[in-house]
Amino acid sequence: GTPCHSLDIWESIVSQKTFETLRLEQFQVSATEPISTYGFRLGHFFNEHWYWGGAASGALLGIRGGWFVGGFQLGATGPLAGSWMYDVWIFYGGGGGGAAPQGGGMFGKAGLALGYHWIPTLALSAEYGYNHYFNGTISSPYVGVELRNIFYDLP
Repeated sequence: GTPCHSLDIWESIVSQKTFETLRLEQFQVSATEPISTYGFRLGHFFNEHWYWGGAASGALLGIRGGWFVGGFQLGATGPLAGSWMYDVWIFYGGGGGGAAPQGGGMFGKAGLALGYHWIPTLALSAEYGYNHYFNGTISSPYVGVELRNIFYDLP
């Protein structure tokens, strides 16, 4: 009979390295008011180390119950010694709420994380960065933790 070629399509499909995270972060809304947020990041790699994606977070602790932000990120990540890894990124987005002094809501953020891979696809990271609202009064360093899952999906 005729050979079956139905599996030839799988040879043309390429998977894309992707990560998703769950994160907790704390920064200062003012000199006397901290806020803790929870959220996620989703990154799609366009080569082995560089990625782009989106992120969103909302208020977890503090008096700003309506706080929500979202935006886009560009970053680079890679291995250090052993199971250690680094991640650096910039973020541009908007948000606010909860009567916070965010001005028009547009802000930028930069971050640096040091993480450890328990297994090749799962890492826990500690991070440090800076939030700045362009026409508000919020401008503060932040600290956070992030749990990252790395996987391959179909683009």
